[in-house]
Amino acid sequence: MKIYNYFLVFVFLLASCSTKDNVESISEWKHINSPVLNGKSLTDVEFLNDDFGLISAERGLLVKTNDGGQTWVDLNVGTNHSFLKSFILNENEFFTSRNKIYKTNNKGESFNTLGGFSDNGGSISGIYFFDSNNGVINKGSNLYKTYDGGLTWNLVYNQAEFANKILFASSNVGFFYGGKTDDNESVGELYKTVDAGNNWEKLNV
Repeated sequence: MKIYNYFLVFVFLLASCSTKDNVESISEWKHINSPVLNGKSLTDVEFLNDDFGLISAERGLLVKTNDGGQTWVDLNVGTNHSFLKSFILNENEFFTSRNKIYKTNNKGESFNTLGGFSDNGGSISGIYFFDSNNGVINKGSNLYKTYDGGLTWNLVYNQAEFANKILFASSNVGFFYGGKTDDNESVGELYKTVDAGNNWEKLNV
């Protein structure tokens, strides 16, 4: 009987500690000041560090913060497209995209359109740059890589069907993933590169 009682006390203490840890973890989240959106939906949030970050939104809205979200500055990309994805290389160089990709080299004071992409062929929903010259994007389910800062793009993979997101775990290892749900049937895809996006292999999951 004593063993059973001790066991109950142990379970209670363990549950109490777990609950306390969860509460403390939740309490670490705090609300930050949001930019003026005027009814526009957010599409992407990217932070380089504790202070510098970008928010992409509908109808041409791109804003940046230099103080961890306390204040936000509107950036004029020069188009009213609803942006899908942003990527920050450093505080001077960062990108946003829709059907084309736009880059700034001067902290967002002005933007240039990269590559020769048209408005057709799918949206650019994944961006990753290793440095100022080398980067990978997906346009629709096709993967492209640049070696000259986005002036030209080389098609490196076109065998995916539904993948539309890029995630790099290191400078060499990255993943291309996505899927769809149609008529109560879900399909997922996962691809991997180990050479910085030059070659991709489908993973069986």
